[in-house]
Amino acid sequence: MTLVDRFLRSNFLIKLRSWEYWPFGIVQAPIFIYWLWLSAKARSFLFFSASNPGILTGGMFGESKFEVLNKIPDEYKPKGFLVKHGTPSHEVWQQIESAGFNYPIIFKPDLGERGWMVKKIKSKEEAEQYIAKCNWDFIVQEYVHLPLEFSVFYSRHPNQSSGKECRQSP
Repeated sequence: MTLVDRFLRSNFLIKLRSWEYWPFGIVQAPIFIYWLWLSAKARSFLFFSASNPGILTGGMFGESKFEVLNKIPDEYKPKGFLVKHGTPSHEVWQQIESAGFNYPIIFKPDLGERGWMVKKIKSKEEAEQYIAKCNWDFIVQEYVHLPLEFSVFYSRHPNQSSGKECRQSP
């Protein structure tokens, strides 16, 4: 891999190009102002929730990642399960073993955004630390060993049979 390739795939450049990694205020401040404007025009603060009726609040905030993942066919997503807050760690280990997961595995909050508290867990000790400080429901997922991750934004008008890809980013 050349130096240019390494730079183009560096964490720094990926985070710079992908707004999902930017600080909360930088992303949300302009969106909030725009939301206020659109809300005034629509005369409704939650007008956008109709755009994604299968997800709570239209996917704007507060949706359960696990509920969203359950809408995706199994062959298109990593295996995983939801751990409710307060579940004893021995029960979590039983579920991990039943699922047949090997390290590394992914722990992430069910509610959250932009990578908050998403951890690649490499050992039982790391998992115990996460569980000990965790006071929320979280998802345990198998780690997908692929070189890139993509997000795709797809939209379709309800009266049309197909839609279009609006945005794709590595």
